[in-house]
Amino acid sequence: MKKLMARTIALTLLAFAVFFVILHIGGNYKTAPASFTLTGHDGTQYASIDDPKYKLIFFGFTQCADICPVALENMRTVFDRLGTANTQIHPIYITVDPERDTPELLKTYVSTFGPELTGLTGTQTELDAVFNLFSVYARKILPSGSERYIMDHTAHIYFMGKNDIVLEVFDYNMPAHAMADKIKRHIP
Repeated sequence: MKKLMARTIALTLLAFAVFFVILHIGGNYKTAPASFTLTGHDGTQYASIDDPKYKLIFFGFTQCADICPVALENMRTVFDRLGTANTQIHPIYITVDPERDTPELLKTYVSTFGPELTGLTGTQTELDAVFNLFSVYARKILPSGSERYIMDHTAHIYFMGKNDIVLEVFDYNMPAHAMADKIKRHIP
């Protein structure tokens, strides 16, 4: 009976440890640099490795009615909460819907969430490579009775260091104060 109890406790502790590791590092995220190059909403090429700032990144699409606006507004609140430290952060929105999200459309969309936010797009092949770097899931869904598709996608906010290593992965609706506190730990 004691062996069974000890084994049950050990397995429970192991399960909690695995859950903590997955929660803390966000799953299958890599410790190698997640450098990428995409097209900015101004039509110029953006290379993450050439950006001297930390990056706060969300993947979404402009036709999103609920999660994406909440995530971007949350990013805006985090950016504001960081105070003067926000000068070291570059907020970035990467589309999961390049078919509809042109640079022009991205420019209009991201401007509603602050002038610091950069919208990025690319070819499907370029974006798939970036999705792979961040373990992002994205696929089209045609809702029943609709002629317009929506995108089902990962809803995390990624915080990258200046060296393009993912330092933190947050749920899109994590309280802004908690996200800002975690980000501040990484900024000198």
